[in-house]
Amino acid sequence: MANSKKLNIKMDTTKLIFTISYVVVTLVALIFVCVLCAKPFKIDSYDDLKQVDYKTYNTQDAEEYYVFIYGDSRKGNDWCKDVVIQYANKARTLSNYAPIYGYDLEKAGLGKLETELSLSNVPALLHFKSGSVNKTYTKWSDIMNTLSDIMNKE
Repeated sequence: MANSKKLNIKMDTTKLIFTISYVVVTLVALIFVCVLCAKPFKIDSYDDLKQVDYKTYNTQDAEEYYVFIYGDSRKGNDWCKDVVIQYANKARTLSNYAPIYGYDLEKAGLGKLETELSLSNVPALLHFKSGSVNKTYTKWSDIMNTLSDIMNKE
């Protein structure tokens, strides 16, 4: 009888260890599959850019960054969209690219930004370095060339 109890306890312990191992392996496999299947976030439009407004456009944490000012009704937006989105996706994943933020005029308005930066053309690209505007690009061709040049340096 004593041997039977020992055998039952041994079998119960073995079952418990097997069950715990099975659960752990299943959870690890499930997490692995989820990580493999999950698509990384991709920027597809200007609205996917991290947005800033008048109060925050010049207070970002990065030492160097860009703010792309756009408005849906502006014709130059479409001309440089592909390059801006391509740069934004690279900046999101590569640390040697300065981050780029979006400033939507339709939502935030130009307001004081126009007088403070003498900005009248949109789209525009502001290059910030050490907390202040280092350079302003107001022609869509300059915006495209600037971002393309950065991406071509790879």
